[in-house]
Amino acid sequence: MNIAPSTSEDLLPYELLDVQVQTRPQAGQSLLWVQFLCSRDNQPDQKKMPPLTWFDANQLQQFVQQLTVESHPENVQVDLPDAGLRLTSTGVVDTTIRIEPLPKARGKFVPFAIKTSGMGIRRYARLLYQRLWEAFCG
Repeated sequence: MNIAPSTSEDLLPYELLDVQVQTRPQAGQSLLWVQFLCSRDNQPDQKKMPPLTWFDANQLQQFVQQLTVESHPENVQVDLPDAGLRLTSTGVVDTTIRIEPLPKARGKFVPFAIKTSGMGIRRYARLLYQRLWEAFCG
């Protein structure tokens, strides 16, 4: 799976190596921190999402799971209101997922896009599910 920052003019892709999910209490809530470990030209990089509530994490998992179904619509969108994010997917065979702030999001967030094939999205869905389950049980 490849990640490409959407603000870049050349949109050079990143290769997704792993997904990490950590739980951290903040202001009396248990929040999840999702981080994408990736590389480009053998240079490691990290892309982070704002902290997610368990509700947002569930919405994220359902969104990704919907993209693994062969007959999913070409355009799929979900808002993660607690995190202030919108995820938008375009394409069926080659999928691009844009992760961007909602118009009224409180914090600053640099949008990025994940570009992948059907096989790549299934791999990502399994990784995300596994990491969320580990965070839930941990």
